[in-house]
Amino acid sequence: MTTTKRKPIGLAWQILIGLILGITVGGVFYGNPHVAEWLKPIGDIFIRMMKMIVVPIVFTTIVLGVSSVGSPKSLGRLGVNDLEIFGARAKKPRVHEGSLSLRATRVWH
Repeated sequence: MTTTKRKPIGLAWQILIGLILGITVGGVFYGNPHVAEWLKPIGDIFIRMMKMIVVPIVFTTIVLGVSSVGSPKSLGRLGVNDLEIFGARAKKPRVHEGSLSLRATRVWH
């Protein structure tokens, strides 16, 4: 008896197969209230499990990051730098949206 070694499917192919299956199943059952009713508990459990996993990971990451910084002075500098980066990232989409809206008004008026 000869045994053949099966090559495992790569992660990218697994993601692509899952995406195609999800779109297909969603397209078949879209708009069916009975299926939505049946799947709601499964979706609720999934969301609760994700919350149960994500919150401790984020908390642990923050605590480990703060505890790895040596002095309170460097922690303060790190906090200021983070706030500056966050502020710049928060302003960038607004500036971009503003320029797009100005361009759109020039075209339409």
